[in-house]
Amino acid sequence: MLALDPELGIRYYQNEISVGNDNSPLVDDLIIPKAVNLSNNFHVKWNHTNSLLLKKYIEFKNNHSKIITLTNEDVKSFTEN
Repeated sequence: MLALDPELGIRYYQNEISVGNDNSPLVDDLIIPKAVNLSNNFHVKWNHTNSLLLKKYIEFKNNHSKIITLTNEDVKSFTEN
């Protein structure tokens, strides 16, 4: 229950009156940087490995699996580094 204590743990709002009355020493010195606009400078190098991993992850989520299986067939086109 200590984590939910508004004086000792992470602050939570009990009602509208609490907004703006933040008293949470746990995060008082936390520095949150301003958002950076990456729309013009952000590029992802997408390759076969990324595609395979995304495909396997989607199958994993859709099938509610507990493991992701990679077969020899999945990786046969990979090259060694």
